[in-house]
Amino acid sequence: MNHTLASWLLPFAFAACAATDDEPTDFMRFVQDEAGAGRLESALVNYVDDEGRQVALVGAVHIGDRAYYEELNDLFTGFDAVLYELVAERGMKPEPGAGTDSPLSMMQRFMKDSLDLTFQLEEIDYSPANFVHADIDPAGFAAKMEEKGESLLSMMLKLMRAEMERAEQNPNSQVSTMAMLLALTSKDSARTMKMLLGKQFEDMEAMVAGLDKGAKGEGSTLLGERNKICIDVMNEQITAGKRRLAIFYGAAHLPDMERRLRELGFTRKSHEWIVAWDIPATKPAATGTAKPAASEPSGTK
Repeated sequence: MNHTLASWLLPFAFAACAATDDEPTDFMRFVQDEAGAGRLESALVNYVDDEGRQVALVGAVHIGDRAYYEELNDLFTGFDAVLYELVAERGMKPEPGAGTDSPLSMMQRFMKDSLDLTFQLEEIDYSPANFVHADIDPAGFAAKMEEKGESLLSMMLKLMRAEMERAEQNPNSQVSTMAMLLALTSKDSARTMKMLLGKQFEDMEAMVAGLDKGAKGEGSTLLGERNKICIDVMNEQITAGKRRLAIFYGAAHLPDMERRLRELGFTRKSHEWIVAWDIPATKPAATGTAKPAASEPSGTK
């Protein structure tokens, strides 16, 4: 019997080559080679307007390899402003290790330990002056959800419906309960779980983006309304003279972010991938026999 992973993945969905602007943009992908190695990759997409101002959409994966966050920390030093997501009071910066006993925090700790990964909030350095909070506050989040008649339960149910529709269209994409149990009890459980879940993360972008369908006003509170606030903060920073900005948000937010940037006159100029999960093969590939990964797209979108 197939089992939806929407309830597992919801907390984590909320992460250069020439590219033409009329192609659809992918913000997350999972690739696997013939040797059995896999990678969960998140996008770095650059946009420029007629004034030469630059905005990069940087997809956040909330639990990843330490090397992934080290690469991002180095990347962010090159921006005038890094706009980050965090449902908190305006201007608040995350403090490493400041976890809670909430169900979400417990789920994150379970996933971190099960997958042998690290937390974004523990590894990303939010202290530099160029980090700018660009998200809704808790009171505003609650008010918007009430205004739209939303709840966490209703959003979860909407995600589960989307997952079931996807399962009907592609039954082979589902991870069975038995496969999950076998992965958890396998000798190399962290690697096996990452291979299973990485493939599911690739589909979460489209699923979570579906929350905005039929939502009132600027879209759902979880996505559209928070994106609107982020773009407002971006415009404030541009007005203040910042010319090179990054928006560091979960990958599910980025298709709508891209739409808003295009409406403001920004054109996509480049697209590259950053490895968030690097999953080694179980056995070394034979020298000289490696072939291109069958599932990896040629070129970029």
